[in-house]
Amino acid sequence: MPTFTLKNIPEPLLDRLRASAQLHHRSINGEILARLERSIGTAVQPAETIERARGLRAAFKGKPVTLRALKAAREPGRP
Repeated sequence: MPTFTLKNIPEPLLDRLRASAQLHHRSINGEILARLERSIGTAVQPAETIERARGLRAAFKGKPVTLRALKAAREPGRP
C-alpha cells in the first residue's frame, strides 16, 4: 500500500485531528483515512443498493414488521 506524507499541518488542525482520533479510538492516520473515505469515498451505486435491498427482503424469513408494531415498541413516553 502506498505511503503519503502530509507536511505543514497547522497546529490547531493537528490538535483537532488528535482529539477526534482519540474520541473514535483511532490513530491519527486512521482518523485521516476515515475522514478521506467519508469525504471522497466510493460513489453510491443506486441500482446495486436497490438490488441488495431486494435480495435481503427476499431472504428474510420472519414476520413483516408493521407500523403499529414499531409504534408499540417505542420507549414509553417517547413521542
